[in-house]
Amino acid sequence: MRAWEPEPGEVTPRNQGKPWACFKVFRDLGPGRTLKAAAAAYYQHPSDTLPEHLYNQVKKWATKFSWHERVEAFDAHYTMRERLALEEWRNHQAEDLGRREAALREQAIEARELALEQTLKMLRWPLVTQKTVELDESGTPVTLLFAPAGWSKATAATLYRLAMEGEPPEEDSDDLVDVSRWSEAELHQYVQLMRTAMNAERDTERDTERRQGPGAGT
Repeated sequence: MRAWEPEPGEVTPRNQGKPWACFKVFRDLGPGRTLKAAAAAYYQHPSDTLPEHLYNQVKKWATKFSWHERVEAFDAHYTMRERLALEEWRNHQAEDLGRREAALREQAIEARELALEQTLKMLRWPLVTQKTVELDESGTPVTLLFAPAGWSKATAATLYRLAMEGEPPEEDSDDLVDVSRWSEAELHQYVQLMRTAMNAERDTERDTERRQGPGAGT
């Protein structure tokens, strides 16, 4: 059935194309359309006070020119177009998601390759360390070595695991101190502070033991 052009006899010099013009109003009202609503819109008259003869005229046109069958074909056409448009949009979204996931996989592979490359560099070259000489409690010189927190064998191991297994290295560096840029004087001061802290902790433990006495806790 034709919904985009008039049926034979729907436009003639006698009817002046009124049936075709009214049909287009009826057609464009959408799936909830009614003949009475189309008549009110076409004649520009409130539907509740629409004269009966105007409504009857529209019903005659609808029967003669198969309006209901034509608008069913019209609605089916646009429903199919909407369904195809929705399907095309979903396919586009799926393709876009696939491209993004592929890009993420490529980035993950690149990260693992970089991790392996960095691991090999770390293993080929010696660790950069800082050292200082201190005297212990008996006056004996003791050489202390400081490895920077960000560059150690543990770092190489975690990077290797990231490269080979795709697992991120565990973050556990809160208690580490990076001394790679410290001067000799700063290292000496750091050692003295650490010793002071250790001695204070030891004195606290001894005071606690004395207060508790030999039989405490039994």
